[in-house]
Amino acid sequence: MASMFRRSDGDSRPDVRSEGSTSKGPAQEPAPPWEQGVGPLDPTPDGVRRALLDRLRDLDRAGRTEADRIFLRSLAGTLECDHLDLAHFPDTPLALDELLQEDELELRELLQVIERDPELVRRVWAQASSAGFTEPPQGLEQAITRVGLDQIWRLGVQQALQSVLFEAPGYQPRLESIRLSGLVGADLAASQAEEGRGPHYLAGLLRDVGALLTYRHAVGTARRRRPSPAFVEQVVRELHASIGLLVAHTWRLGTPVALGIAYHHAPSEAPEPHRRLAATLRLADVATSTALGLPGAGWRDAARLLRREGLSGDPARVLQWARARIARTHPELVAA
Repeated sequence: MASMFRRSDGDSRPDVRSEGSTSKGPAQEPAPPWEQGVGPLDPTPDGVRRALLDRLRDLDRAGRTEADRIFLRSLAGTLECDHLDLAHFPDTPLALDELLQEDELELRELLQVIERDPELVRRVWAQASSAGFTEPPQGLEQAITRVGLDQIWRLGVQQALQSVLFEAPGYQPRLESIRLSGLVGADLAASQAEEGRGPHYLAGLLRDVGALLTYRHAVGTARRRRPSPAFVEQVVRELHASIGLLVAHTWRLGTPVALGIAYHHAPSEAPEPHRRLAATLRLADVATSTALGLPGAGWRDAARLLRREGLSGDPARVLQWARARIARTHPELVAA
């Protein structure tokens, strides 16, 4: 069966090969990270689920190793479940959204929402006690004032990304790269949209959440033989954006977030009116990948691609912004 997913350049993707393949040919340079995903042909959750399961069955029938097949079947089992074996999306940012849409914000209600989430209280307190302040806050109310409501919302939704992270021997550097790229890319996407909170930040943060779900199954089969790392990476590249769409729908994050994630490698294929959001996520992906020095990243090619998407702004300044953001928290990771 032909693949039901489309490469970002519009070509169908051939079957991937596991380690040990007898195929010969010249070695190819790794594609830039922002060119390694695909967009679904049918953007509905049911259509994406069917396409993913069909693709996994195709790969399973392709004569792979037993470890590869166990990995594929484990992933397929999760995708068949409506809840995808995920923790619930954090309640606090959803409650904050409702409060912040009211004409008059009651401080008492705001404190109640934040106080019922101990982890969020800890993170707000930590930010309000950072080196930028001469003394710690006198109480939670002052901490909230220092941090700001938009940033508190962002801290709340960041817990969604944390909920799908896990210990993964052999994949830990990749998971940390996804986490950091999500945080920086979310800031960049929201900044480009001049949005304090909302779909650009959420989709930027979670644009590679489908990769995290896939890696979890590669590790989950490690008690037997591990699947081929090269095969796992190819499955991640081909399917992670579509799996991310299912995650967004499972968490009820809304159509803009779901389609932004699904098409962030192929924004020109995104349904209107979500094309602009997907293109902004692609900009975030390009900038963070290049700033982190990931394999295949190169700003010259990225600038050409960004012009093709019609995004405004100076690409060099966007990259400079991403590097500065990373340098504040992980200076050792900024590419020279």
